[in-house]
Amino acid sequence: MSAVPSFNPFRGSPAARPAAAAEPAVPGGAASLTPEQIAAAEAAAAQARAEEAQRAQALEERRQRLAAAAQPQRTETTREYRMGFKAGAKAERARFKAIVLSPIALHNPEGALIMACDTDMDADTALAVLQTYGAARRAAAPVAAVEPQRSLDDRMAAVTQPAVGAGGPEPVSGEKPTAAFIIAAYNKALGLDKK
Repeated sequence: MSAVPSFNPFRGSPAARPAAAAEPAVPGGAASLTPEQIAAAEAAAAQARAEEAQRAQALEERRQRLAAAAQPQRTETTREYRMGFKAGAKAERARFKAIVLSPIALHNPEGALIMACDTDMDADTALAVLQTYGAARRAAAPVAAVEPQRSLDDRMAAVTQPAVGAGGPEPVSGEKPTAAFIIAAYNKALGLDKK
């Protein structure tokens, strides 16, 4: 059995491959270098390796920082977070209630809602602002006469009452008044009513 040379289409056939090129000769060869030159070359190679190691370490540290930044940082447990959220919501509701339900807010409800919803002021500061604004607003506005509250009977006595009575067509014998009214309206709409 004869040995068949292997063929790799990516490397070409054995016959097509060129012979290995000889390494270029260094003038004088490695033997002609002085110990100082060899030491300097080794020191330069060691420095290059050290710089490469520093760059690789800096790259790895940066990659780790980016990976850590991509991870969600959670310093509190879920239960502590929920408890804090509930306490904050409760405090905000109390602040809102203190502003909106205060006697000062009765004079300026729009301002009270703006202070409660659109600002981060605490309740005391918001009420002080409302009171100052309300006093300035009342001083600038003319005093309107306040009408005393009247009872429903007094107000209804001033309204004219229509005369209400039974004034529909006479029911046909045996018909109920509502049915007679509906039949009369139907006949009137068709022009069949008797005059």
